[in-house]
Amino acid sequence: MDDIEVIDAYRLMKIDSYAEWFWANLLGYWNIVLEQQKDNVRIFHFVAKPYKILALLKEQRNKVLDDRRKKYLMKEADEVIEDVK
Repeated sequence: MDDIEVIDAYRLMKIDSYAEWFWANLLGYWNIVLEQQKDNVRIFHFVAKPYKILALLKEQRNKVLDDRRKKYLMKEADEVIEDVK
């Protein structure tokens, strides 16, 4: 049975990767660290070709940040309109 864990992109605060030891770096097996809100840190060990996964995660995180900015700007604009009335 596979263990599947869903990580909400809205909760991601930091995405990082690193390689331990010479052989892991040479063979391309790195560790990926996902830091979420409330000090929840997930480390995925020995991930093959992490640059592909990191690119997907960063793209998803950028979409989430853009959505947050839009919602914040819309909320702020609504408050300004209410203040004018």
